[in-house]
This record gives sequence, C-alpha cells and structure tokens, in this order.
Amino acid sequence: MKKNFFTLGFVLLTGLGFSQNEPQNLGPKVNSKEAEIRPTLSPDGKRLYYLMEKDITQTKSKEDNTIQAVCYTEKDEQGNWKPFSPAPKPFNEQRDNAIFWVSSDGNTALIRGEFADGKPVGRGISKTVKTENGWSVPKAIKVEGYSQMSIDRYTGLSLTIDEKHMLLYFSEEKNSRLNDIYYSRSLGNDRWSKPVKISGGISMDDYDEIAPFLAADQKTMYFSSNRPGGIGDYDIWMTKRVDDTWMSWTEPVNMGKNINSALWDAYFATDAEGEIGYWATTKNATGKSDLVTMKLESWQRVRNKVDLIANISKFDSSDVKLNGKVRIKIDGDSTDESLVFENGELKTALSYGKKYIITTQVDGMETVSDTIDLTAYGVAKVMRKDFLMNPVKPKHLIDSEGNWVDASGRILPSSREDSLLIEAYNNGELVKSINKEMILFDFGKSTLREESMKMLDKIARLMRMIPDAKLDLAAHTDNIGSDKANQLLSENRAQSVKNYLVSRKVAETQLQAKGYGESKPMASNSTEVGRQQNRRVDINFMKN
Repeated sequence: MKKNFFTLGFVLLTGLGFSQNEPQNLGPKVNSKEAEIRPTLSPDGKRLYYLMEKDITQTKSKEDNTIQAVCYTEKDEQGNWKPFSPAPKPFNEQRDNAIFWVSSDGNTALIRGEFADGKPVGRGISKTVKTENGWSVPKAIKVEGYSQMSIDRYTGLSLTIDEKHMLLYFSEEKNSRLNDIYYSRSLGNDRWSKPVKISGGISMDDYDEIAPFLAADQKTMYFSSNRPGGIGDYDIWMTKRVDDTWMSWTEPVNMGKNINSALWDAYFATDAEGEIGYWATTKNATGKSDLVTMKLESWQRVRNKVDLIANISKFDSSDVKLNGKVRIKIDGDSTDESLVFENGELKTALSYGKKYIITTQVDGMETVSDTIDLTAYGVAKVMRKDFLMNPVKPKHLIDSEGNWVDASGRILPSSREDSLLIEAYNNGELVKSINKEMILFDFGKSTLREESMKMLDKIARLMRMIPDAKLDLAAHTDNIGSDKANQLLSENRAQSVKNYLVSRKVAETQLQAKGYGESKPMASNSTEVGRQQNRRVDINFMKN
C-alpha cells in the first residue's frame, strides 16, 4: 500500500511541478464539428494523417451510427496547417478506415482491414506503398491469430523504426470495449508472430488500454487508459521497456495536467524528434473531439538525435591531436555553423531529417570533408567519425588535380588513408570494406548520391594508383515495378557508376558494368529498410 501511495503522489506532483506549456488546438482547417482522432505524422512532421469520425445517425441505425474516414493536411511554407482533404485511394474503402503507421521514409503505410485484389475482405491489416502513380493496391500482412483474437470494433498498432517489432491493441471479447496491448515480432516477408498480451502493469483487468505509440528510441511507449490514478476520463501515460523480451516495462507515469484534462484524452503521437506531441481531446473541442499539439517538457519527451564524436588527427600519427574548427553545413542550405575543437575531439548533436557536410579546418593542413546522411529517421545513438588530415602539399609535387605524383606523373599514396586502401586491396579485404559502406540509390532513380561519389573517388584513386586492377560493377533493384523496368533501371545504375569512374580518369578497360534487375536481392523486400539495401551497386575486383 505504501508503494502505491508513493507512486500516485509522484504522478500528481510530476503533472503539477513541470507544467509550463499549454496545448494548442490545430484550428478549423484541421478540426471540424465531427470527432477527430488518431493523429499519424509523416517523418518530417509536414504531413498529418488522422481520422474524422462522422455521425451518420440520420441514415444508419443507432447500433451503427458512425463512419471513420482518413483525412490529411500538410504544412505550408510558414509552418501552418493547410485545410484538410480526404486521403486518396486506397485509404477510405471501408466504413471504419484507419491509417495505423507510416514508415520512416514516408513511403509505406499500414492500414485497417485485410485486402484481397484491391478490395477489403475482412478484419486484418494491410500494407500500401507510395509509387510514382500514387499509393499501391493494399496487400494483407499476416499476423498469426489476429483475425481470431481481435474481434471487437476498435484496434490499432505502432511499429518500431526498424519495422521488426509491433505493438497492437484490441479486445478478445465481442462488445466488451475493454482493450489490451499486445506485442508481435516480425517473421519476415510480411509475416508476424501471434500477439502476446503485455501484462505486468500495462494491460489491466477491468480497464481499457488503447492507442500504443512507440517513440523513435524503440523503448518508450505512450498509451491511453481509463485506469485508476488518472486525472480525467481517459489519460495518456508513458512507460519504458526494460529488456528485449518486450514483456517488461516500467510502471506507467501519467503525462500530467498540461496534457491530460478532466475529460477524454487519447491517441498520443510525437514528431520524429520526439519534441512535439499531438493527441485528441474533448476539452474545449469544437466538435466531439479535436486534435491539439504542444511542445513537450523534457521529462515527457524522448531525445532522438545523433551524438557525433569527431576525432581529428594528423594522417601519419594518430597521437598528434589537432586544434582548429569544424564547419557543419546542412546540404541544400546556404548557411553553416562553425565550431571550435581542441585536442583533436569535437562533440555535437545532429538532428534526423537532414544531410550534413562536415569539414575540418586546421592551420597548415588541407581541409577534410565527409557527409553524414541522416535523412532517414532512426534511433538515438552515438556516431564516431575519424578525420585524418594531411599537411598542405608542396606545389612542385602535385598535378593539376592536386594529387601527389612521382617524376613520371604516376599518382602516389598521399595519406595514411591511401596507404591503407592499397594494403586492403593487396590482402583481399577491400571488397568487404567497400560493399559494407554500400552504393545505394533512391527509389526508381539511377542518379548517384553525394555520399556514393565520395566513396567512388577513393576507388578511382586506387584504380589510378594500380592501373592493372579491374572492377566488376553489378547493379540491382528492389522488387517494386515490372521485371523489364527493373532490369533497365539496374543497367542504368551500373552505367552511372561506370561513367562517374571514367570521369575521374579511370580507364574504361578497367571497368565492367552489368545490371541484374531484382533477381539478386541481399535483403527482404518486405520492408523499406530491405528494399533500400537492394537498390545498390556491388563492386568486386576481377581476377586477372
């Protein structure tokens, strides 16, 4: 009893002691006289999907008096939400529609209902993929036992960023209106394990637990419940996973009075960085419920950034720690940030959703740049980068492109990086290193990314230092699109890599380029992460 009293006291004090922000209604361009629920954000926070629950009592019986339609809105250049629109096909093909989840790249969505041949055929979950011609025809994913277990009207889910773990809510009793939260894991190829109820303080008997939302750290869950200890009708709660079984969680903490009201509050979600919260509430609603937003307080949010630790040293001696500046530029932005580092180390935090160009500057040393691509959203983590700097080259020992050369004009290793490159080639380890970094492509494109050019520049230097070396360039695609189109796309990708290497003065006789279409995937095409890995060019050295 003492433990329960202390916990409740902590929850109430938390809500009172840290309340600084107030929820802001999203306004008449988003909310209506109907009920708005279930906000689902795109990764960049610029598109918002949600449900509008319409009362159709005039045309239906009282036992069947609502329909749920998926709507969406986008932000304009000033960051304001535009007037909402009904979501396009295939999001509104049923009476009860819902968009449950959007992938980290915004190109895959899970929706309510099992679809077959483009039509809803029953209870279940289906996947649709964004293409050049709009969203694809939904295909059902198989969650073992789901159709037998989830038998009441209300259900929903949330996935981790890596698409390997799923939290669902549903009721195993008809017309009970008491839902529980379940866990399922990916088995590959759009198959999922049988859901297991998460008890131990999460799913409570005689109370309703709905709308789990997994934060980007893949450990924090927000959900709604009418459990004891709350402030109002339904409150939003927060809990953290403590192990890899997904069955053990910390005791849920109430999100406080700046989020929860004396009325109904549910369907909580955050932006990709975990700083802005969105949810549905009946408090001060223009309709039955409205969507609101608020910048979260520090204890309510999940920090979702990359902590960069840059080590800057002289190329021929890692013991020589340098002092200087690091310029951090966001790709496509004309401004940059300059940070001073000392004793060879810089620590800073980078946000997801951007591509960064990092440049180190030290007196008497050549500048060194590297690209860090964080456009695909991921979990909070620490990233370490080594920047090896060369002394400024004497003019009489460099060619017109700035390469070290001997008397005959042959390129010589000019850094420890070059020396390690040649050493890796000689001992057969270079292919493994190159393909670990991977030359990847955007969906449907054969244009080289900037980070791929950086890697190909290194390869070009090696080819010019070892003119007897020959490369096999093998290009591949994911399985979206026809076999013929993917074959042509892969050939174009192989040629794109070849053309770039030739532009860097690699002899065409050193290169062999071939496309394999979608025939040789290296990962499953059932997830966006796997499809991205399959949109690649493999590089191998040919045996003479």
